Amino acid sequence: GKNMMHCRRLLEMAREIGEGKGVIVRRPNADELISIRKGEIDLQSLIDHAESELHSIDELFANSNLPDSVDPKIVHELLVKIRKEYYQ
Repeated sequence: GKNMMHCRRLLEMAREIGEGKGVIVRRPNADELISIRKGEIDLQSLIDHAESELHSIDELFANSNLPDSVDPKIVHELLVKIRKEYYQ
């Protein structure tokens, strides 16, 4: 249940990123995710939904204007900046 809950959450977050909404940490459907974790939702319906979402997300990213890769230098600079702010 816990793994399927995370799978569902990550698929939702991937969709939101592909739609240009960014990373939404606080989930609006937390109750649904908790019910998945508790095993209250049929496993096969979760698998079917995940497969459908994967196909949909692939299309979304194929048609998005997001870059296929990120400049490692930018990532490193961001990491250093975050660490400096956190530890000071």
